[in-house]
Order: sequence, then C-alpha cells, then structure tokens
Amino acid sequence: MLAIAQNLVRDSMWGVVYRVSVGVAFSTTDAATDVYTILVYKAAGLTGRATALALMMGLNMLLQLGLVWFQYRKKSWKKKLYECAICLVFLRPAVDAYRVATNHVDKDLMCDPLGEMVCNKGAELFSESIPGCVLQCYVLLENPELISVGAVASLLISATTTGFTSSMITFDLDVDSSHRKNQPAFYGFIPDSHVLRGRCFMLMTGISMLHNLSTSVGCALLAVTDKSFLIYIVGGNVVFYLVFKVARNDLMYWPRVEGVTGVILSFLVRINVKVIADFTGFVHSRHPFELGGAMFTASVVWAQIFPFVALEFFFEGEKKEELRAFLTTSCASWFVLNFLFFATINSSHIHTFFSLKTAPVYTVELFSESNNDSVKYDAVFTNRISYTSSVHDEIKQWVAANIEDWRRDMPEWFHLKDIPDEFLPAAIITAEGGAKRRRRSVSVRDILTGHS
Repeated sequence: MLAIAQNLVRDSMWGVVYRVSVGVAFSTTDAATDVYTILVYKAAGLTGRATALALMMGLNMLLQLGLVWFQYRKKSWKKKLYECAICLVFLRPAVDAYRVATNHVDKDLMCDPLGEMVCNKGAELFSESIPGCVLQCYVLLENPELISVGAVASLLISATTTGFTSSMITFDLDVDSSHRKNQPAFYGFIPDSHVLRGRCFMLMTGISMLHNLSTSVGCALLAVTDKSFLIYIVGGNVVFYLVFKVARNDLMYWPRVEGVTGVILSFLVRINVKVIADFTGFVHSRHPFELGGAMFTASVVWAQIFPFVALEFFFEGEKKEELRAFLTTSCASWFVLNFLFFATINSSHIHTFFSLKTAPVYTVELFSESNNDSVKYDAVFTNRISYTSSVHDEIKQWVAANIEDWRRDMPEWFHLKDIPDEFLPAAIITAEGGAKRRRRSVSVRDILTGHS
C-alpha cells in the first residue's frame, strides 16, 4: 500500500496526461522561440550570437542522439532511427515523461526510463537551456533596441522550461518508490497528497525559473562589463566547490570506477552538477552524493546575492535602476515562493537542505542504521567501495552471516558478482571459481541509472 501511495501521481491517468501534455507544450514552444530568436539575431546583424545559440541547440541534440545510441544499442536499426526521430522533432521530453509516468519496462535498454529521462534533461540543461538563457540576457543588455514582447517572451519561456526541467528531475527522483525504500531519510520530502504534490511541483518550477533568470542576468551584467569578471567569479565559484570537496575527502563520485578514469569522471560530473545547481536551484543536488545540503543552500543563496553584486560593483549603464527593480522583485518573489515551498513539503526532510554529511558518512549511515538487507546491500555494493572503508570489518561479518541464505533464496537485489573478494568467505570464492570468478564491472547502465 505504501508503494501505491507514493506513486499516486505517476500512476494516475491525470498525471500521465498532464506530464505528457506539458512536456509537449514546453519542448515545442521552447524550440520554436529559440529558432525565432536565432532569426531575430541574424536580421539584426548579430550573426555570431545567432550561431552561438544554434550551436547550443545542436550540442543538445548531439548529446541526446548519443544517449539514444547507448540506450538502444541492443535494439534494431529501425528502433534506433525511430528514437532518433523523436529527438529531432523535439518530442524527447514528452516521450520520456510518458514512459516514466507509465512505468515503461524494457530489459534490453541500458537504463530504466527514469535514468534515461534524468540523463536527457541533464544534457539539455547543461548544453542548451542554461547557456542559452545567459546568452539571451547578454544580447538584450548589449543591444537594448532588441527588447520587444517577442524577445522577453522567448527569455521567459526559456527560463520557465529550465525551471520545469529541473523540477521534474527532482520530482521523479523523490517520488520513486525504490529511492524512498532505500533512502527514506532523504527521499520523501514531496507529500503523497495529489494536491500537495501538484503545489510542490509548481512552487519548485517557479523558484527554479526565478533562480535561473536572476543568475543569468547577473552573468550577463558581468559579461557586458568585462568578460574576464564573469570567468573569475563563476569559475572561482566552481573551483572553491571542488577544493571544498577535496578538503572533505568527498571529491570522488559514487560509481565504482577506479584509477584515472574514476578521477576524470568525478571531476566532470561534479562540475556538471554544480553548474546546473548554480543556475537552476536544482533541489535534488542537495543529496550527499552531489553538492550536499549545506553547499546546496549556500549556492542558491549566493545566486540571489550575486546579481546585486554584479549590478552595484561592475555594471554602469542607463538601465541600472530598471535592472535593480527587476532583481529586487525577482528576489522578493523567490523568498515568498521558498516560504510556501517549505510550508508544503514534509517537515521531517527539511534537515536535508542544511546537512553537512559527506557521501562516505551518508553511505556508512545507510548501512549501519538499516535493518533491511536490501538497503544495506544497496548502500555498500552499488556505490564506491571506499565510501564504507571505516566499517569494512562489519560488512565482512554481515556478508559471512547471510551469504548462504542469499545464494539459496536469490533475492532480486542480490548479485554475487557485485561483492569484491575481500568481503567474501574463502569457501564462497573457491566455489565460484577462485581467483578467476566473475567480477562486477561498472557499465554505462550503472552510470546512467545512478544511485543518488
């Protein structure tokens, strides 16, 4: 009954219709306004700006097509071309939403619909939505004569689409029953009520839209004044975050990828998530496996302060008073929506917005505080093994006490190849082929599906 209650919105026909229709509306409208903006820029002689926006759209499309290739590599060419066509007509968000809403299952795919949707939307945010909004703000500040109803509408649609995309990722991850089962202390901040879920989603979308607008305006203000300022402040913010992660021994990302490849993957993902969080207020990034609660909250608060810093200390122009009024209104609205948001969510999860837990500390807690073998197993053997180094002796004892039962009963969450030799009794290793037994290797499926 609990699993049913946790997925009311996803399983209801209203939820399916709403998500798909809104996904279609946003994806097609945003694409149309981007094309319109490119044409306006070309007509105004801003060929470089038009090309930049077109390249952002192209990069997003290229990334989505690449993800299709990995996701459907076991399928026929006909199926691959069909999925590519969905991307090319800008219907990928709607199709992803439909498949998640209807719990679509296909064991031949590299990851489940939720993992596919998260990857596609993450690629869209990073490659097109975020830089596209900054570019549009920059062009309007640099060329105030281009300000029109159409230009403002295009900017607002881009920001709203970004907010909707960021909020949908968070919403779907939070209401997912497997996430709530394995990590109940983190997942479950969205209430089970239809009405409260809808309200929570709309508030998140509004908060993210305002966050994206204000941050984009702040970046545009720096770029108009001196692009080096933008590089120093935004780049410095990312560098500070990486140093913070290193200082807390929390840089390495959760997938069990070791060596140089693991380091490179960790750097790339950390930067990607940090940028998305800074420009969208991506609520899920408060997870200890991502930014963490305290860093997330600090980032979103700084995002409200930063545009005022850019305006007061760097920008000089005739639109300064109008920009100050806009930023003040946006910031005040952001605070009001956040007040309503925290009044709507489950109060038992508010602490996750301020937590200082690192990924290793959180993983050890998942193992030590749970009485459920599947939760313990998920915490230890689907994440980076070094996260639980402080309790490896306890893990060995737990595995030794239960391994025979698991091998006999074969629960769906148990896969012997997941467990490194160091955690297995010698008799089990011998029975499985000794040193040549089959080990688990991290696949693209593991990385795309994720456990955070």
